[in-house]
Amino acid sequence: MIFSPKKVGRVDLDAVETLANANTVAMVIINPGNPCGNVFSYEHLNKVASRLQRQQKAGILIISDEVYDSIAFGSTRYVPMRVFGSTVPVLTLGSLSKRWMFLVGA
Repeated sequence: MIFSPKKVGRVDLDAVETLANANTVAMVIINPGNPCGNVFSYEHLNKVASRLQRQQKAGILIISDEVYDSIAFGSTRYVPMRVFGSTVPVLTLGSLSKRWMFLVGA
């Protein structure tokens, strides 16, 4: 993903528009970026999806790596990218081992 050096933990939306072209097939979003990374807010993910749709780049597949979906830390609520599936095509990746990792020790 393209991050903005001025806005830590956010996708640089202008760079997405600039770099995505007719040859772009997919973009990867890792959310949450754990075990100690950031979690994108609903509002920010909506901006990413809307920007792709508005720029007529909705054919670009978003591959959403949500392996740590059950291990999100911090105050930002985790939102799966599939919520925006009606705006842009989304393929979600998950992991059974990550979900069960914390339950074994319980």
